[in-house]
Amino acid sequence: VYPLKKGAFVYRIKKRIFDVAKMQAELSKFKKQMLQQEKDNFYRAFLIKESSKIKIKFNKKAFDKAKKEIIGRY
Repeated sequence: VYPLKKGAFVYRIKKRIFDVAKMQAELSKFKKQMLQQEKDNFYRAFLIKESSKIKIKFNKKAFDKAKKEIIGRY
């Protein structure tokens, strides 16, 4: 049974095929994916934490000047 917001979804596994060789072949791929996902999560959390410490000042004059120069080229 899988609960939903309104009601539930009921399912039953009729037949299970278990192939040890296929599972072993996929295991290294699965481990690499999980390791990469953990690295990504750590990096994302690190960036969020560090970005909250950084104070960013927006220089409107420099932005407008750069924008005019860039737009003037085209």
